[in-house]
Amino acid sequence: NEIQRIPVRRILSKLDDYFNKKEYGRAFDHLTYWINEAKETGDAEGKLTLYNEAVGLSRKVGEKERAFAYATDAIALAEKIIK
Repeated sequence: NEIQRIPVRRILSKLDDYFNKKEYGRAFDHLTYWINEAKETGDAEGKLTLYNEAVGLSRKVGEKERAFAYATDAIALAEKIIK
């Protein structure tokens, strides 16, 4: 299975647009969609980048439990990538 990379730069650019407009719900939807795409395509590095962004967004809006969940997923994924 060949890994298809998600368009991380384009994703982060759109995410910045949502941040600038304070559209945090849309930012979460955007991240969730692309995290799922990264899972489907096998792009672990892209998924790790998006988990990191999701942690930051969760912290920004005061959702500590969500931030912790994303951080936990990121650590588990990083451990898989390193092996």
